[in-house]
Amino acid sequence: MNLGLWKRINEITIIAVLLTASKGYTMLTPPQPQKQPKALTHLGDVRIDNYYWLREKTNEKVLQHLRAENAYTQEMMKGTESLQEKLYGEMRSRIKEDDQSVPYLRDQYFYFYKTVKNQEYPIYYRKKNIEGAKEEVILDVNELGRGKDYISVRPLQMHPNEQLGVYAVDTKGNRVYTLFFKDLSTGKILEQTIPDVTSNVA
Repeated sequence: MNLGLWKRINEITIIAVLLTASKGYTMLTPPQPQKQPKALTHLGDVRIDNYYWLREKTNEKVLQHLRAENAYTQEMMKGTESLQEKLYGEMRSRIKEDDQSVPYLRDQYFYFYKTVKNQEYPIYYRKKNIEGAKEEVILDVNELGRGKDYISVRPLQMHPNEQLGVYAVDTKGNRVYTLFFKDLSTGKILEQTIPDVTSNVA
């Protein structure tokens, strides 16, 4: 992160805490995770990570700490709930929900995406570069995200034959993706996947 931006964030945080204190709110002590030093060796270099244990996502102690952090945040921000709602509503009102990206031409097709009112995610399309061609849905992220608490999708990257595409999906929020392959001639998702990768595809 930019050092100047980080400094500014810290300044805003300090101001927010002072304002909270000046309005008579109880200042709580934030939960502190326990230090458990772990030596990590890479290319002959050793570093100590005191909080490596927090990577254990199913560890009850980790979950307890996260619940304590959430409770602390909720209590400290209690006095701003109406402002949060106001800001959220204002930001939502400035977003054009029915929208379309500018199409770009790649080989024989124009590629673009649309957002639809009351749907959270984009729908990706393509249309052949001939007069009267119909739009073809190649990936609907709303369908992929149905029933999931979180989803991040990197759109289809096309094979030179323009009938096979690959897209990356993260459903945990840790930026670790699984690659899926779609046959656009049939609309079917292939059984083969590549898990635990980045979203960069060539």
